[in-house]
Amino acid sequence: MRSDYFIMILALSMASALILYYGSYSEKRYVYDTANNLKHRIDKTLRDTIPKCCKALTKECLSCAAGLVVRDFCERHRGEYGCPSNKTKVPVTPLQITTTPRQKYKYLGCMEKKVDVYADVIATALKHNIRLFPRNGFLLGIVRHKGYLPNEKIDADMGMLESDFKTEKMIGRFGTYTMRMNKKHHSWSQTWDGIHPKTGRKLSPDVDLFIDGEKWSTISLFFDLNDKEVFYPKWRATFNVKGSIKENTRWAKEGARLEINGKNSYNVFNKSAFDSMTSVDFYHRRIKVPSGYREILTNFYGRNWLKPEKRKEWASETVAKHVFSSEPLDICPMSWRNCKELDKTENIHDVLFDQLKRFVSVIDHMDYIISYGTLLGAIRDGGMNPHEVDNDIIVKKTFRPTVEFKNKLMLQGLIIFKHDIYRVCYYSQTKRTNAPPWNKYVPYTDVYNHLPSLKLYHEKPEVFKTKWKRSKMKIRDIYVKTPDIKTSKEFLSLKYGAWGTYQKKNTWKDKLLTKLGITL
Repeated sequence: MRSDYFIMILALSMASALILYYGSYSEKRYVYDTANNLKHRIDKTLRDTIPKCCKALTKECLSCAAGLVVRDFCERHRGEYGCPSNKTKVPVTPLQITTTPRQKYKYLGCMEKKVDVYADVIATALKHNIRLFPRNGFLLGIVRHKGYLPNEKIDADMGMLESDFKTEKMIGRFGTYTMRMNKKHHSWSQTWDGIHPKTGRKLSPDVDLFIDGEKWSTISLFFDLNDKEVFYPKWRATFNVKGSIKENTRWAKEGARLEINGKNSYNVFNKSAFDSMTSVDFYHRRIKVPSGYREILTNFYGRNWLKPEKRKEWASETVAKHVFSSEPLDICPMSWRNCKELDKTENIHDVLFDQLKRFVSVIDHMDYIISYGTLLGAIRDGGMNPHEVDNDIIVKKTFRPTVEFKNKLMLQGLIIFKHDIYRVCYYSQTKRTNAPPWNKYVPYTDVYNHLPSLKLYHEKPEVFKTKWKRSKMKIRDIYVKTPDIKTSKEFLSLKYGAWGTYQKKNTWKDKLLTKLGITL
């Protein structure tokens, strides 16, 4: 074939393809259809109109004829017309689940649920000039025990002056707080009919507190009695009315301001007791209470409110001081489940030192010493033991962690609990499996009840030494208490043998350190 003919045919073919492409293009018209219908339409169009050079039905020609880019065309025809057969993986956006306040509450840590929420709600309301406050047994427990009453279950009763009620939104740490007044009288009450004793006005019984639109708690109302006094109605149901009358009669004899008007009974308080709020200890936090809390408690419980009482059939009876501990209710028993795991980016020995430093800051006033692997590291390595995965502390035989002690630890981000011996770890709001470190590692400190004796092995009764001198040694930037250097070296020799050099034993600790990339 002459070359000029060949060039002419090729030019015509290219022109036909361009006409087909631009002729099918429209800014307002797009081709959408099922894969099979589109295929048949394309096949027919191409076979009828395109030159022979395009009848190979390649992905480029077909996409051009369809008015699609090659990528979109191949999405519909994988494995056909030269399109790749493998499906491109499209990232899947995780399903976003919106939790309700109660669902959020479920995943809060124990201390957040039972302490922090109430402290924050009260503090947030005060910023809006709303005086929410602990009342009755809740107030009594906070003032007398710095927590919930030790002889009762958790009962976080809250009150508010009716005159402070507002419907505005309050933004707090745990969400948006709002309140709604309840209008319906509680018909179950045997000691209050819902009518103001002086004016005859029908009173609203209480206020519902909402967090992010969901009911969270009910707040009882204190009402104006006159210009200088407020009163709190006695709400009592049938099942506890007998015991309530009995204890309130006794409290009234001891100085409580209890008024009885026919069926109705109520406590009376000076308004000035609620004029301002003050902060008091509430476990590891501070919580706001009315500045006149002493007067309020006296008007509720009489002048002997500082004395512990016990409940029997909804009636309180005064008991000897020693019957109940002065400590508050232990509301959050901890375990390995509440321990924070080691972050992959953290150095295990830096973390252990930080934990040791925090713990020592709490126990420094106590009689304690470091021992075992921690003592070995201090003497042999001049700091943290590079072959250990925990800290070892020895305290007195009589040591028991009080609630106050636990609160101090919590302020350092630590918790203490018993698993064979006492264990200390970082507190985590997110619960993990209740597995010890030798099954699923967390940085931890062992606390042994041995002093004043020194024991080579915790599980054996034999005592190494009963008399020895106390000393101090520096680990990084802190000083820790130790036995004197002579006793320490003698102790380590009996405990570890040739302690000057490390002998790998392929224990779970060695395996863990190897896994963490630490050369032994």
